[in-house]
Amino acid sequence: MESKTAPAHVGALEILSVEDSPSDQALIAHALRGLSRSYQLNFVGDGEEAIRYLRHEGRFANAARPDLILMDLSLPTMHGHDVLRAIREDEKLRDIPVMVLSTSTSQDDILKCQALHANFFRKPTDFNRYSVVVRAIEQFCEKLEETKWSDLTEESIMKVLELEKEARRKERLKLKTKIWDLERKLAEEKKKLVEEKQKVEDLKTELDESKNAPQLKDILPPPLVFDPSAALLVAPADVASQTPDQEA
Repeated sequence: MESKTAPAHVGALEILSVEDSPSDQALIAHALRGLSRSYQLNFVGDGEEAIRYLRHEGRFANAARPDLILMDLSLPTMHGHDVLRAIREDEKLRDIPVMVLSTSTSQDDILKCQALHANFFRKPTDFNRYSVVVRAIEQFCEKLEETKWSDLTEESIMKVLELEKEARRKERLKLKTKIWDLERKLAEEKKKLVEEKQKVEDLKTELDESKNAPQLKDILPPPLVFDPSAALLVAPADVASQTPDQEA
């Protein structure tokens, strides 16, 4: 728990930080020391614990009602969107201002937070950048009495549900597209495999045909032999067929 002494005429600002990272808790605690007014800072580490704190359950029976909630989205046990929704659905809690500090870059996350009347800030990665958050808290303190957070909660919740439904539809479409791409690539690979198999069969056929191809000796005519006695060129077969009398 972090605190800063309040002047006699100003009440301390009760701040609840819902953050599971010890390093981010340390950054928040250090950055809030720059506030010009007094404050009381309490930490809880997950979404379910935040709800118990706000409803004064268990060890939080005597917890002070926060004037402001600083909350991460990626929380153990219960996601930040669900915590926000639970706050806005609870008549005793719905008017508590919430500032979301998240590393998320998803437009859906931002729209859901805005639909549930929460200000969305990119979570700073170092102490110096927390000055933006501190300035926002200062502005909030200046308009604390004017801030109304309970309007249109039912409509806001319906809007969040529609956004979630649309997000699921987009995710399903992405998965279907991936499946179609994989099936198309598989079909192309199967076609290539069939073509390669056919090439192999063609080569085998060509090899078999080359074995049965006529030899050179079967194609060319027999060579001519010179017979000196006849002074003629005769084929070897003719020489072999002559009788001794013919030779004389």
